[in-house]
Amino acid sequence: MSRGHHHTCLVLVVTAMASAIACAPAPALVDANDGGVQADAGEPADTTGDHDGDDGDDGDDGDDGQPDALGGSDAPGPVDAVAPDDATALADAATAIESHCDDLDDDGDGLIDEGCWPGPNLWPEQSWQDLGTVALTEGAMPAPTRKFTIEADGDAVLATAFDLSEATRFVWADQLVTPDGSIWLDPLDWASSSHRSAPGAGGAGVLVGMNPGATVHQGIWTVGFTRSALTPSWSVGAAAGQLRLGVLSRPPLGAAPGRLPIHLYVVAGQPLPAAELIATPQWQAIVAAVEDAWQDAGLSLELVGASDVLGDDGKRYLYVDNVLVPGPLNELPGLFGVSATMHPDSKALSLYIVASIDHAGQPVASGLTGQLGGITGMPGAVANGVAVAMPIDLWTKTLALPKSEEVAAGVWGMLIAHELGHFLGLWHTDEKDGVIHDLVDDTLPCELGAGSMRTPQACKQQAGNLMFWNPQGTAVTAGQTTVVRRHPGLRPKN
Repeated sequence: MSRGHHHTCLVLVVTAMASAIACAPAPALVDANDGGVQADAGEPADTTGDHDGDDGDDGDDGDDGQPDALGGSDAPGPVDAVAPDDATALADAATAIESHCDDLDDDGDGLIDEGCWPGPNLWPEQSWQDLGTVALTEGAMPAPTRKFTIEADGDAVLATAFDLSEATRFVWADQLVTPDGSIWLDPLDWASSSHRSAPGAGGAGVLVGMNPGATVHQGIWTVGFTRSALTPSWSVGAAAGQLRLGVLSRPPLGAAPGRLPIHLYVVAGQPLPAAELIATPQWQAIVAAVEDAWQDAGLSLELVGASDVLGDDGKRYLYVDNVLVPGPLNELPGLFGVSATMHPDSKALSLYIVASIDHAGQPVASGLTGQLGGITGMPGAVANGVAVAMPIDLWTKTLALPKSEEVAAGVWGMLIAHELGHFLGLWHTDEKDGVIHDLVDDTLPCELGAGSMRTPQACKQQAGNLMFWNPQGTAVTAGQTTVVRRHPGLRPKN
């Protein structure tokens, strides 16, 4: 395949890593920076009586189908998506289906077009709250919000948004408010908030409880997402467009171990057809290494399927290109979209093996996670995918080494474990430029002067953590294990 094609994009987190085994051939595992994100390989009555939705409650109390924050006279602010304050009424509203999919709140519940798009394929223990769509006004800030219910203390909850507009802008969660009014994500202080949504073109998510020191309580929560030409900044306000919002949940795991269902896709059957690849001792060593890295979290991988991506798609996406910019040339959404055709009923995470992850025809990353805090059960969505580069020549050379299983585990085991950490809600402990640290209190920041790059050599102790931007080890902290176990994609292990 020529390394230059099309499609829209979401690039969030890519890992760069070097081989942990000295004798391993050094792959071109390069870190990149995407727009400031470090990459790695509901209704009271109309009190004024004029039906224009301007009574200050931000609900759709007029006859125009528009909440105040979108089309009325109120200044933008938190949207009272549903007037009743009891969780049962809110849950009923969130699961109702509009009589028409017309960009209006036809049933008067404060949600627009809920039920007009399919939700994720769910495991029995999971649930989905469809929050419908939100229209963003050019330059408005902060974004309109929607309310959702957490049924029980400790539930695993992921709020997510999908861009229904052209995916050439960044999307991120800009508000998250607890039932008691505590602001966990402040639209005016994104970087310092206790929760932080990574921006991406095409959609974004925020894992409730991605700060391990936060306690997830039952009740009615508030969330808002926005989109902009810039990464988190209110210097220009929102870019006009439409987002679809939803919340995926499951009960807490308690003391039970967790399993992460994965469907493996091997593009063009390279370096080996899927059935052959998963039977090799090298692949089995890779899986064992991933599980070893996350053993303190009680996490194991559950391979629910292995498929080859053949034909035109196999040729097109063997070298997935232009991954660093949003827009039609980016091939990542096209690659991740393959699973919607091949296995539309999948409930798993989609893991893609490609030969190279490129930009402008040059390798730039060894791994890509479609969304920090990704979503299971939505095959074809960027938020459902993880891509890992397994260069054909490197695989071949690895097989020829005396300790090929150890080498494979050291290279791809660490890489996949790192990317799954992102999918399950973890940031890098430190970014390369040191601008932000993660949200986990027990990960040690690399304290260097302003402008100093956080290299593995300068941050030797920190680089031993699996989620360092360029990890040299697989250490994880108690706080990190708490976060990943809060992801609703993990299933209790029988």
